[in-house]
Amino acid sequence: MVPPGMDVVYVKGTYREVVPLELLVYTWEWEGNPMEGRETLVTVEFRDLGKQTEVAITNEGFPDEYEVQLHTDGWNGCFAGLDALLAGRPHP
Repeated sequence: MVPPGMDVVYVKGTYREVVPLELLVYTWEWEGNPMEGRETLVTVEFRDLGKQTEVAITNEGFPDEYEVQLHTDGWNGCFAGLDALLAGRPHP
């Protein structure tokens, strides 16, 4: 991943559960980051809404509210980028 204004950062993890078209559950651990060595758990749910798909992400296991906010901002940025890509707009 290349966050805005930063160098490449690496993430590793293990899939815990995969239900095609419905659910992904996996661990997330930064490499070369202050959170290295601490895993969080990511759950991604896909809900079929007919002509649309709702995606809900839960990322848990953070040591403090600061890390929660950093990751909330990161996920929101990812969704904004995906929305722009799907709409044919430049990434915000």
